[in-house]
Amino acid sequence: MPDAEGQATGWGFEAIQFFVLNFLATYGWIAAGVIALLFLIKWKVLPLVRLPVTEAAREASRNSEVERQLRQEEARNRQQAQFDAAAKLHADKQKEKDAEIARRRVEEGKNAAATASGGHRLGSTPSDEETLKAAAIYKKASGSRLRGADYNPLTGEGGSSTGYRPSGSGRRSCGPKGG
Repeated sequence: MPDAEGQATGWGFEAIQFFVLNFLATYGWIAAGVIALLFLIKWKVLPLVRLPVTEAAREASRNSEVERQLRQEEARNRQQAQFDAAAKLHADKQKEKDAEIARRRVEEGKNAAATASGGHRLGSTPSDEETLKAAAIYKKASGSRLRGADYNPLTGEGGSSTGYRPSGSGRRSCGPKGG
């Protein structure tokens, strides 16, 4: 209810807002300092103060620690068992791959020996499959090349993009006098 001067009386929203803003304007820095001091006490001083711990609390703490360690050990054992199973599966697959590769090499060796001993008649062409196998064996033997087959370092093409060419005289020149 407004009084005779038109000011709001009671604890309406405007009155609370006026009170809070007036308090902050008057005591704002002091309030900020008190709040900072309370946080400092909470985080720096209280951890240094040790409260007395009862024997029951100590026993409960020990039991919970033991249970936690047991749970961790069980989890480690489960993870190790999963890892061992995955490693065994991977080793089995690798053995199968190695056996398959060895079998292929033996077959290719037999085919190559048969081809080398018998050869092809003049005028006949080897099948495409035999040509591809021979090319694959040659490619494996020669290894991978880093540059193309048409690269020649003496021509100056295909190398770096700087286009550096040394001077023709073969000596360094420090200026017009050479000196």
